[in-house]
Amino acid sequence: MILTCPSCGTRYQTERSRIAPPGLNVRCAKCLEVWFQAASDSDVELDPDPIVVPPPAPRPMRAAISGEEEREDEGDERGFRPSLLFGWLALFLFIGGFIWAAVNYRNEIASFWPQSASFYTLLHLPVNTVGLSFADVTQDQDVEGGEPYLHITGRVENVTTRELPVPEIYISLRDFEERELYAWTVIPDARTLQPGQSMPFVTRLPNPPPETRRADIRFVATIARP
Repeated sequence: MILTCPSCGTRYQTERSRIAPPGLNVRCAKCLEVWFQAASDSDVELDPDPIVVPPPAPRPMRAAISGEEEREDEGDERGFRPSLLFGWLALFLFIGGFIWAAVNYRNEIASFWPQSASFYTLLHLPVNTVGLSFADVTQDQDVEGGEPYLHITGRVENVTTRELPVPEIYISLRDFEERELYAWTVIPDARTLQPGQSMPFVTRLPNPPPETRRADIRFVATIARP
């Protein structure tokens, strides 16, 4: 049986029995061209046998599986991705830390960004925009030389992590209908307070209005201006 290379024209002689019907792929030993040789070609005496190329092995067909099994198989192929879990964990930690800082440092935030005080008010979180607070405030009345006196004492504390100036203290006496009866200011002994530092204050008023129900104590810096 004669085989002819379709690329370079080289012809080869081989036994017909080596090419079973319907044929097979062969490679030219000269130019390495591969072609399909049918088993019915004519015989002519010529060159030695070409290189016989075995047919490629058939690829196994993947059996069809149900939708549920297919989804499970796809999950196994994807596998567990730790980076995705760590990414979500880092995101949750970042959000949690941001919320914690926004709540616990709201006074410092409001002092630098006063507009944020209204947001904290909506959340029912008290905000100290001055950075100072009153502690241990007491008020009592007594009589000295036949004249009544109102005594108010307390402490001013710096609740921030930085040095702050101490404004004047505004004291307002109010009646049962929250009307202001009398007001005055107290000049603090110290003009600044270090972080965590506090100082006492004392003031006394002779002949306070008899309608006085309570004393409202604030810093002058926090009083709204018209």
